[in-house]
Amino acid sequence: MSFVATIALDQFYVTDTLSRKQLFYLHFLEKKTNLDVTRTPLDSVVQFKRFDLVLHPIFQKLLKVKWKMYGRAFAIFQTIFYLLNLTFWSLFTIIPPKREKYIYNLPTDIWRIFVGFICLAFLFIQIVEEFTELTKDISEERHFTKKMQIIYKKDKKSFPDYLTTEHEHIKSLMKDLNRLKNPYTGDFWNYVDWTAYILMVATVVTHIVDVTAHTIVLADWHARISVVTLIIIWFRLLKYLRPFEFIGWFIAILVYIKCDIFRFVIFVLTLLIPYSLGFWILFPYVEGDLRSFPSTIFTVFRLIVVDDYPLHEISLEDEYMTYFMVGTYLAIVSIISLNLFIALLSNTFQTVYDISQATAIMEKARLLLSTEKKLPYQLLKYYYNRIHHKCSPLLENFDDKTDQPNVDSTVKLATLNILATVKGMNYNLEEFIKHSQEHHSPHHREDEHILEATRFENLLFALNENISNVAATIDNLNKRVGMIEGKLDTGSISVKPK
Repeated sequence: MSFVATIALDQFYVTDTLSRKQLFYLHFLEKKTNLDVTRTPLDSVVQFKRFDLVLHPIFQKLLKVKWKMYGRAFAIFQTIFYLLNLTFWSLFTIIPPKREKYIYNLPTDIWRIFVGFICLAFLFIQIVEEFTELTKDISEERHFTKKMQIIYKKDKKSFPDYLTTEHEHIKSLMKDLNRLKNPYTGDFWNYVDWTAYILMVATVVTHIVDVTAHTIVLADWHARISVVTLIIIWFRLLKYLRPFEFIGWFIAILVYIKCDIFRFVIFVLTLLIPYSLGFWILFPYVEGDLRSFPSTIFTVFRLIVVDDYPLHEISLEDEYMTYFMVGTYLAIVSIISLNLFIALLSNTFQTVYDISQATAIMEKARLLLSTEKKLPYQLLKYYYNRIHHKCSPLLENFDDKTDQPNVDSTVKLATLNILATVKGMNYNLEEFIKHSQEHHSPHHREDEHILEATRFENLLFALNENISNVAATIDNLNKRVGMIEGKLDTGSISVKPK
């Protein structure tokens, strides 16, 4: 749980206000070698998206060390590399016009062949990297799962049979372990990557087919696939900009709103399809925007933003049904659902923006962990040696004004801890009800009730402690404001006009 993890992390960060020094025991958070399959604390924090923990000073210092040692250089290199990739792919798709692409006038068009080979080289390098990352993640996940299962089975054997609560707890841990998602499949950008690779391969294949057996239909299909490919690969540039804090939080918002967009799309489709069919049934003889079913669907879609539509022409066909169809569609989709969608996006934006600092740090941590898996063996060995020799502990100067968290971030962090505690209470309460329903023995139920009541008590205590911390912070702020006001009243502080 978050509050327990925070207490544990506090042991690795020591401040001495008398000597103005602070110590970061970073070596406790890292592996000793890259052969170790143990999951690091930072891995768990990123996988489970614990924003309250990633703001802890020990994690922030670890990320700064990683960023300085290899993260910043690798992020800049990746961004430049991908920009070159985009440049060559854009040249490959836009020159010459779509129905003249199959023509190669040598030696004038030798540069087009050169650009094509460079595009293939970029594509090959990226696919190899993606496969390497995927296989490495799967291998690490299997090793980790196997290791944890051995530990759980060993723990289970160490408990006597009459300690049923402990046995049930280990069973639930093993179930959670089996349900654990692979970090690779949990990353939205990996799906964008594979979509881009498939489209890029399709672009190359359609171009080769068009050159060897040119037809207008093939040329048009190649152009269509090329356009979609360009949109996806340019959108993919955002993936490489995530670690930079000035834009990282904004990119995170785009990822978070995907669920809201998906909900809105499903709702709109449930109305767009029947209304399109209705327009097609009622007005089959109207020319122009309703001349075919695809054009009818697009015209009805344009009604969402109250775009131009042939109201006069369709009203001549069936006046009353025109008013009914157009009126109800505008009311439901354009007014109600569109405003609900805007409200959903605003709520998501505000939620992520309130923890924008933590969101940007989380995006940087995710990229640093991904980069670490791609580092050469010698560089990774140098990093681990430096962490375990130079950062055990890392000694730095301490300044009360700059190194201590401000009141705003403290309140936000305490709020996040409270939310995590409440989630833990809800989970424990659900488990308590489930166990009560499953087991019928009165003595067993009594033992379960006592144990769950104890856990519930601990959670309540932790919640009260977090609330007290917030109250103490606000109290301290009020005292400081009162002291400043008192000094202003007594004249011990003079305020000079500009």
